[in-house]
Amino acid sequence: MPPLAALLLPPFFLLNPDLVCSKTINTFAGPYISYTTRFDPCPSDGTFAINLRPSHFHPARPFERQTVSGNFTILSPFDETYWLRVDMAGRSNNQWKENAFIFNFPRGACSTLRDHLPDFFAMIAQGNPTKNVSCPLEASGTHEVKNEPTSWVFPKFKTMPYGRFKFTLRVGDDTNRAPRFCTAVDMTNIPRPA
Repeated sequence: MPPLAALLLPPFFLLNPDLVCSKTINTFAGPYISYTTRFDPCPSDGTFAINLRPSHFHPARPFERQTVSGNFTILSPFDETYWLRVDMAGRSNNQWKENAFIFNFPRGACSTLRDHLPDFFAMIAQGNPTKNVSCPLEASGTHEVKNEPTSWVFPKFKTMPYGRFKFTLRVGDDTNRAPRFCTAVDMTNIPRPA
C-alpha cells in the first residue's frame, strides 16, 4: 500500500459515520440526565426543612421521571431577601472531592430556585395556600408529598460533567449566622441518550 493511502484510509473510516458500526465514546461532559439517590439534612435553624425519599432510577427507562415521597416545612415566607449557596462535591477515587463547583447567589433565593429547579419548586409551591408558582412562597407549615413525579432538570445548565455529585444547598439571610435551610442531595449525571 502506498504511504499516502495508508495515511488517508484511517481518517476516511473514522470520519464517515455510515461506515463505522459502533457507539461513540462519551466525553467527560455534555447533555445529561440527572437523578437523585438520597436527601440528607445538614445543620440549619429549621425555618425551612425537607425530608424526601426519591424512587429508584431505572437506567433502562432514563426519561421516566423519578417520584419523591416525604414532607417539607415552610415556617417563614420564602422570598427574595434570602441568599442561596450551592456546593457540589464530586465523587472520585472512592471519596468526595469538596468544592468541585460552587454557585453563590447573594440575593433572590426564591426566584433562583424557581429558575434553576422548576419541577422541584413547583412541587414545593403545591403546598402553598395560594398554589402559586411564583415568589414569594407564604409560610404554610408542614406538607406531605407522596409519589410526586419530579424531573431533575436544570434549564440554565445545559452541559455538565458526568459522574456522581453531592449537591449541598443552603439558604439563609443576613440576620442569622446559621442557614435557614440546608440539605445534601446525592445525585448522578449520566449522558442523555439520543
